[in-house]
Amino acid sequence: MKFRIWCDEYHAGAEDGRVIDENSPCVAIEKWAERRDQQSAEYWIASGNTVVVHVKDEETGQYYGEYEVVGEAVPTYHAKWVRDLSQTKDPA
Repeated sequence: MKFRIWCDEYHAGAEDGRVIDENSPCVAIEKWAERRDQQSAEYWIASGNTVVVHVKDEETGQYYGEYEVVGEAVPTYHAKWVRDLSQTKDPA
């Protein structure tokens, strides 16, 4: 299914909405939010702010209503090997 998603808070009407092909409105909205944050580089939604969006079926024109979407930033950590100290005394 194709869903048209737009947000009044971003001064966008239905004609400015993004069309996303997904199996449900919620999955489409989550994808919309991820793309919106990436494109703006503000990560407003991922920072825990709630945004209200409108959803419409692109093919039938059925209006699904308003949905709230919120995200969260998830820290990611990486470790890499620096040098082999297995032959030295344990510093602890």
